[in-house]
Amino acid sequence: MRRSLLVCLVLLTSMASAQEKKALRDADLGKKSTTTVDKSLAGDITRPKEAQQAAPTLQYDQFRLGVEVQVASKRREQIESLRKIISLSPDQKEAPSLLFRLGELYWEESKFFFFEANRKDDELIVAMNRNDAAGQQKAKAEKAELMAKVKENGKYAVEQYTKIVQEFPKFERTDEVLFFLGQYLMEDGQDKKALVAFKRLIEKHPTSKYIPDAYFAFGEYYFNNSKGKRPELEKALVAYKKAAEFPENQVYAFALYKQGWCYFNMGEYESAKDKYKTVVLYGELAGAAAVEKDGKAKAKGSLVREARADYVRSFAREGDVTQARADFGKVATNPEDRFAMMKQLANLYYGDGKDREAAITYNALIKEKPLSPESPGFQGKIVDCILRMGNKERTVAQVRRLVKIMKDVESSGVIKDDKDKKALAEAKELSERTLSNLAVTWHNEGKKTRNEETFKYADAVYSDYLTLFPENPKAYDLRFFWAELLNDNLQNFDKAAANYTPHAEEVAARRVRALPQVRPQGRQARGDRLQGGEHLLPPQPLRRSGAALQRDRARLPRVQVRGRPARG
Repeated sequence: MRRSLLVCLVLLTSMASAQEKKALRDADLGKKSTTTVDKSLAGDITRPKEAQQAAPTLQYDQFRLGVEVQVASKRREQIESLRKIISLSPDQKEAPSLLFRLGELYWEESKFFFFEANRKDDELIVAMNRNDAAGQQKAKAEKAELMAKVKENGKYAVEQYTKIVQEFPKFERTDEVLFFLGQYLMEDGQDKKALVAFKRLIEKHPTSKYIPDAYFAFGEYYFNNSKGKRPELEKALVAYKKAAEFPENQVYAFALYKQGWCYFNMGEYESAKDKYKTVVLYGELAGAAAVEKDGKAKAKGSLVREARADYVRSFAREGDVTQARADFGKVATNPEDRFAMMKQLANLYYGDGKDREAAITYNALIKEKPLSPESPGFQGKIVDCILRMGNKERTVAQVRRLVKIMKDVESSGVIKDDKDKKALAEAKELSERTLSNLAVTWHNEGKKTRNEETFKYADAVYSDYLTLFPENPKAYDLRFFWAELLNDNLQNFDKAAANYTPHAEEVAARRVRALPQVRPQGRQARGDRLQGGEHLLPPQPLRRSGAALQRDRARLPRVQVRGRPARG
């Protein structure tokens, strides 16, 4: 009887001691999950999928020289004057010239109202941002009114050109009339009528300077309506080749460029690359005036730059990644241009999920410019690529390389302007998401599989994450879960204690910050507070020595694991 009573007392004492230790640790360190690490701490590493481009970014209307918009009031005066002259003049020789000039003025007026209508979009956006319903309605109504004037003036222009073609077939500028008539009809969406005008221009005026533009218009019609069908693309290719028979015309370079896009959409990537390379080389030989809008080489719509970008897009479809740098040297003699092409290629591979090719290309970029502000971002994407290949050991090795590159770049002094800061910030954001995802995912995987290697990989990533992002809001929780992994799964008790301690200090600090802060007024108030024993102000944190911190760590409860005696 006495023996049974003694056993019961021992059991009760052990249970009370265990409960006391658990309560102490929960009070100091907050609640912990005994099964899984909170998945909300895992960063999102989903790659955004961009739509595949089936047509060039740069369009011909951006590339060609635009119609100069004259001062509206003067133009309207000229329109009224010409209308009076035409109605009064009996001279049939002057009539077509007057009609042609009137048609030009109506067309310019149509363009003027078109630009004004587009400006109403800005007013609409401003009204939407301030939730101004009346302002939105006003902007929409004014735009509709302006677009009606676009149509009206365009109709008047077409009437003048049509009258010339029908009544004055021998007019010396009929080819020009047919070109402008076709161009306006094309812009107005009347494609088939426009092609009739262009066909008549080609057949009746074979020596006109507008012949290449007419052929190019046919090419644009077939290309834009091809929907990827090879027969239509072949028709477009024939028309573009006809347009490219006139190298003195400004449409020449763009016709070569669009031939490249025909080949690209037909899956003939080597032929596409050849055309893009021709555009680049022609641009370098002939100068900016031959291939750039308004002759400005650094214009936003740079044809040479677009040709290089599309060359990379073609290479990404079937090129050998190990030969990319040498291949790009054929169209980019400037190292910066070649570097930009390599970066574009890497991003294309990365977006398409070609992880091996992306990792190789990003690695080549890092080797070329190891201290570039973009290098940490490149390495962050390498980590993501290796992770998706499923090799944990190689992933951890690349994470360690990321830590080194990040530190090297930050300490090099190369981060100077806003562009560099933005590049580094983007790299950090990607790295933070990737490392937190790795740590949480592998920690939870280890809990399910009980695989010690997985726990070790998670340990390494936790360490690297907290090295790079000690101030991140996630660091508070990830440090605690790292300590749990070290204590419960790897039995590294000293290292666990070193990470439990800052977590406990943060818990205490948060509780202190949560206390109401009342500032006593005057000396009497301070005396009343002290005499009443009320702590109206939170205690100030104490600065402790290293020895004191060590004593605190020694007081932390030790969990008995796998038969080992509890320490402390």
